[in-house]
Amino acid sequence: MDKTNPTPDLNRLAEIIATKLKEQLQTEVRKYQLNSKPFLSIDDVAEMLEVSRDRVYAYIRNRQLPHYKNGNTRRIFFSPKDVRDFVLRNRIEADDIALSEAELQILSGKY
Repeated sequence: MDKTNPTPDLNRLAEIIATKLKEQLQTEVRKYQLNSKPFLSIDDVAEMLEVSRDRVYAYIRNRQLPHYKNGNTRRIFFSPKDVRDFVLRNRIEADDIALSEAELQILSGKY
């Protein structure tokens, strides 16, 4: 760090902060978009649950995750409420009373 001219370091720090804030904002906007959709696709559910598409298909195959089919097509849709309920059904009790950040977000309706 150049002690005589700290401006380049401050500019770099400002760029890093701006990039991180932009990424976080994009993530929050995407979560909001997913929650405001009337129905979700396989990709949407995989993104919400942070799992692969194959894992979502396994949940369907094992009849663990409620879903809807569009007539005779192969398209599968999910209710956002059903996906949230799926997550809450699989809750594991903790020994202490502290809730994880994910549980707090789900319970507060943010995700």
